[in-house]
Amino acid sequence: MTRLPSEQRGVIQTTQQRRLVLAPRVYVIAWLVAVVEILISDVGGWVRRAVVVSLIVGHLVLILWLARRFTRAGVLAGPRDVIVCNPLGSVRLDWGEIERFAAEPAGPWTMGYAQLRDGSSVRIFGIQGQRLGLFPSSPSVEDPIDELNRLLEESRN
Repeated sequence: MTRLPSEQRGVIQTTQQRRLVLAPRVYVIAWLVAVVEILISDVGGWVRRAVVVSLIVGHLVLILWLARRFTRAGVLAGPRDVIVCNPLGSVRLDWGEIERFAAEPAGPWTMGYAQLRDGSSVRIFGIQGQRLGLFPSSPSVEDPIDELNRLLEESRN
């Protein structure tokens, strides 16, 4: 992700996205308990235990990297541009390139998109939720989309 230290950026994402932080931490703690159990056990030699622990630690590093990318997904809105942070990459967009922000159905989910003036769109992974027609008690993605459209309107003035 690109960082601009001189600009103040606000993070915009759905509530579900913010809650994702807890699940990987619990997962990693459970595996770390298993690593301690393996290290203090008498079963197998040190080499075998070192190999197993190395595999588990490698797996946890991958999980933590993925979790970091997924939990940081969203939109970083600055005064001149926005950065759409998705798990596998980020896209910087000037406010002038954006026509509007929208939430559109994507299967049983609703996904946020930045609709660009050239007719293309950029998916916003950090703004998604269950479709309200299918899951009436699901939190809406409309609040972050409305906030982004408000910021877009301010940037045009």
